[in-house]
Amino acid sequence: MPYLHGSPRTYNVANISSYTAITLMVTLARLCHDHVSSVSASDKKKSGFWDRHYSLVKSINDYTAIMRMHLTAKAVREDPTAFTLHINFCAVHILLHDAATARIKEQELQNLVAADSQKCSVAAAFKIANAIRIAWPAHRTEVRYI
Repeated sequence: MPYLHGSPRTYNVANISSYTAITLMVTLARLCHDHVSSVSASDKKKSGFWDRHYSLVKSINDYTAIMRMHLTAKAVREDPTAFTLHINFCAVHILLHDAATARIKEQELQNLVAADSQKCSVAAAFKIANAIRIAWPAHRTEVRYI
């Protein structure tokens, strides 16, 4: 059996458990955190930022395909694990693209380049808002006021 962090294109995965999906999301979150940490002042001269960035974007796209059954509106509405996965996965997108926006400004690249990263961050934020909107009615009766 291949390792979870291996490329999903090297094997055919039809279904994964929600636990496996969360494990993959946490792995991507850790990789993104390490990548974002490279933007710190001590690592400004460190090369390879854009190579790591696009590699992570590719990995996120690959793993999104694997996790698709856990990222549907129905799953988000009905399954708290899928809801948590979806929200955190979107947060990873925002973290990654905000780091790219910061690096673009730091390197004084064109605003057009930053616009793509900002668009991805905004899209992820809208996905979070939409997930909360669709999950809220299903769980509103569970909220108790003290």
